[in-house]
Amino acid sequence: MPLQDFFSVLNHNERRELRSIMRRRRFERNEVVFHQGDPGSSIHVIESGWFLVQVLTRAGERVGMTIEAPGDVFGELALLNTDGVRTATIRALRPAETMSLEGHQFNDLRRRKPEIDRFLVALLTARVERLTVQLAEVAWTPADQRVCRQVVRLLQAFDGGTIYLKQSEVASLAQTTRPTVSNALNDLARQGIVSTGRGFIDVLDPAGLQRQAEP
Repeated sequence: MPLQDFFSVLNHNERRELRSIMRRRRFERNEVVFHQGDPGSSIHVIESGWFLVQVLTRAGERVGMTIEAPGDVFGELALLNTDGVRTATIRALRPAETMSLEGHQFNDLRRRKPEIDRFLVALLTARVERLTVQLAEVAWTPADQRVCRQVVRLLQAFDGGTIYLKQSEVASLAQTTRPTVSNALNDLARQGIVSTGRGFIDVLDPAGLQRQAEP
């Protein structure tokens, strides 16, 4: 996310004070932080690990929207919306930690520190820009190349180790279909770039994968 860290808008004493009232949360791989539609009462700042953001379609299918990295923030929309419900399901891709702040504490911080609202504007602007890039990629980038780009990012999320994600979830992140992902991964496997199994991807040749992801 190309904007300053949540804590960087505060001075040293303010950061120390804020961290003292925040709650450290630990999540195991595949553990859900909250579900779409749940009441929202806190905001999370990612300390370590990566999280998958999914939304539920009217057809009842879960669609992966993006993955969030250390330093990213999630959960703020429920605190900003009048209905106060979660707009997505957040799941840990690997063991992860966040620092969470309760809604009343967050609102008090916003009242005392106008910089927080400026951070939120930058955060939401960055998300709109990211969605714009995703839409452009869907329109102009071949599906197999989008799959490669997602696997590159997922490799980073899993620290270069085994990517534990279903092909259907990779497909939703790449805005394509599961058969397309299967074909793309099979092609990469024939080149010796990846190996796959049920629910996981191992990248054998990261440099070769990167070349496949490039225009």
